[in-house]
Amino acid sequence: MNQPKLSLKSSLPPLFAVLLGLMLVSVGPACVGVPPAAAQALSDAELSAARQKATTLTEQDRQKVLELLGSTQQKTEEAVAKKPAQATPQGINDAVQPKTLGGTPATKVATTNPAPKAAPETPPSKYPLFGSALFKLAPSTFEPASYGPVPDDYTIGPGDELIVELWGEVTSRNSYTVDRRGTILLKDAGQLSVVGENLQSAKRNIIRRLSTVYSGVKPDGGGTTHVDVSLGRLRSIRIFIIGEARRPGGYEVSSVSTVSQALYAAGGPSPIGSMRDIQLVRNNQVVAHLDLYRYLLEGKREGDLILKEGDTIFLPAAGKIVAVTGPVRRHRRFELTEDEGLRHALRYAGGLAPEARADIAVISRILPPQQRRDGDVDRVDLDAPLDGYFDENAPMIELEDGDIVRVLRINPRAERYVSVTGSVVLPGRYGWQEGMRLTDLLKKAKGPWRDALLQRALLVRVKDDYTRESFPINLVEAATDSTADLELAPMDSLVVFSRRILEAEHRVTILGQVRRPGEFVWYDGMTLRDLILEAGGTLEGAEMNQAEVSRLDPPQGENDDRLANIITVSLAGEIGQGDADRFLLQNHDNVFIRLIPGWELQRNVVVRGEVKYPGVYTLLTRDERLSSVIERAGGLLDTAFPKGFRLLRTKDNAGNVGLDLADALENKGGPNDIVLEAGDEIIVPQLQMSVKVTGEVNFPTSVIYQDGKSIGDYVDRAGGYTAQADKGHTHVVYPNGLSAKVKKFWWDPHVETGSTIIVPRKAPGQGIDWGKVIIGTTSVIASLATIYLVVITANNN
Repeated sequence: MNQPKLSLKSSLPPLFAVLLGLMLVSVGPACVGVPPAAAQALSDAELSAARQKATTLTEQDRQKVLELLGSTQQKTEEAVAKKPAQATPQGINDAVQPKTLGGTPATKVATTNPAPKAAPETPPSKYPLFGSALFKLAPSTFEPASYGPVPDDYTIGPGDELIVELWGEVTSRNSYTVDRRGTILLKDAGQLSVVGENLQSAKRNIIRRLSTVYSGVKPDGGGTTHVDVSLGRLRSIRIFIIGEARRPGGYEVSSVSTVSQALYAAGGPSPIGSMRDIQLVRNNQVVAHLDLYRYLLEGKREGDLILKEGDTIFLPAAGKIVAVTGPVRRHRRFELTEDEGLRHALRYAGGLAPEARADIAVISRILPPQQRRDGDVDRVDLDAPLDGYFDENAPMIELEDGDIVRVLRINPRAERYVSVTGSVVLPGRYGWQEGMRLTDLLKKAKGPWRDALLQRALLVRVKDDYTRESFPINLVEAATDSTADLELAPMDSLVVFSRRILEAEHRVTILGQVRRPGEFVWYDGMTLRDLILEAGGTLEGAEMNQAEVSRLDPPQGENDDRLANIITVSLAGEIGQGDADRFLLQNHDNVFIRLIPGWELQRNVVVRGEVKYPGVYTLLTRDERLSSVIERAGGLLDTAFPKGFRLLRTKDNAGNVGLDLADALENKGGPNDIVLEAGDEIIVPQLQMSVKVTGEVNFPTSVIYQDGKSIGDYVDRAGGYTAQADKGHTHVVYPNGLSAKVKKFWWDPHVETGSTIIVPRKAPGQGIDWGKVIIGTTSVIASLATIYLVVITANNN
């Protein structure tokens, strides 16, 4: 590939490193992995110079260059200007919301869409057999009509209905069903045999018989009374379908049914049944062969005869089955006859797709048993030339049962293209032509956008060894100087940058009582009202008298430690008239919308159970207590059980709060008369006169409460402890949610009415080792005896 000499009259080497790095992000797969040709760090002075140079073009010069590069943006804007003016939100300019052409945003840098993940390829052995889908429809879809015209050679039999109509001197219409003897009983004309005759023959015989009764009826049809004979409801016949059918057996079908229509009733051939040689057996003779492939591919129904009473349809096992895969139009397995080969298989597969190689295919074949060797492979790949495969006179390439024909693909690589991405109207990939230049490509892309960085673009070129190199391009010179308008090579990629990459991103932040707090893009002319609207507006309780704006205050000297200034702005007033509509924001401003001091929604609590007025109550003050709400609820009823009182608190997931309701009502403001929180649920249960015993007892139950009874008494009344009971961890749960466990060396906790006694199960391996207890006790006694003897001896001395 010839490399043209690239000569640029002006360049920005320091800026090139920045642009190349950004190109790797924005240009997509076409340029991934391209190393910077001249990457180097930029100083602040160099970056400032690059920014200044990027904006030195006058607007008149810029418009002239855009026109030379084929930009259609100016024309579009002129067309828009002729339309009726539309309202634009205040403070929004073209730099923030550029116009679009054809639905493509001006600021969006196009990237090559990643190729979708290929679905797992179905193995050829799992391909459906060609033609099997034909029989997946309901059998009624292909049933012949019971009424309507029939073929002229249709043979009349018992059960058929004949309709005889007369008009002229005599008018009548009568229907006759052929009886088992094959006769009909004509009105006024007597019995007539029609069995074995076709419709035309039966009609002549009926007219002849009626002419003997009616003088106006003539056998030759020239009389004054006319006769017409037609078939009404057709009879059913019984046929048999045997062999490799999905549902073999005997079937009642219409007398005009054909072989293929009868096959639908039986579900078609089974997975191993043949579709190429379906045989019709009549009077022990094969009278027809039906090839369903000719029916499916050519519409020919040779051998699809009308069935007769007692016919048998036989489906033999399929012959050789081959699969065709690769770029063909129909991926299936196909049944081939003995005289068919590769040409037929490819024709059944719909022929080669455009991306298929037309010179050669590969046949994967299982070796026949006599050719297999121990320790060797049992499948081989054979090359099959495809030249002239569609020619009927070409030599036949035979296929064997189980062969897989793999059609190969052409090389998918495409090289005769060029692409352009970035700040152009229609980025994308375009066909390459000999002599094509930069300006030609830009004109195909409808030119750069107005924000394009015309002084510096990037051309990425694929070298002969398929590595990439890049060159900085000045589009101003390319548009005005033919020597700078470089000739493109295949697979060249042009990246046009936006001037915005040279500018730091400007942001503002709003927090507090707004619907969508967070960071937003700042643009020139943005007001405080604009930011509030972008944040979804204020919430209830927002302080509208003032908003607080935190603005950067860069240090003015070494001793200046100030970081920011605080500005307060009123939010009052109609939209478009208040201070917030006139206050202009600056980059990095932080806006805080405060909550009105002390403002909050109502705090509600729920009172349930044995009070006079249960329901929802709003707390009147921040420190309203339990006793106050109980009084507002009308106080406790006589049926209330204060010891079972419970307070459920949702705040901080506190759950049950155990306290003494009687003490709270008696000692208002005391420790049990707690301050309520929003969401509290106050439950005053009804008086209970039982104690529930559960866990490892022999008969868990509820026992009538008796004052003074201990935990052991209630356990005994529940059948006593089980062998697995952990007696030492038995505990009682009081109605208010508090609990206490048994004591080993003191009195057990008392039991109140409404309590629950829980006896847990021993942990695995838990129990008393009496051997260790005896040894330990003996050791203690021996130690005490020794100490006693020492003391006695010391006293005696």
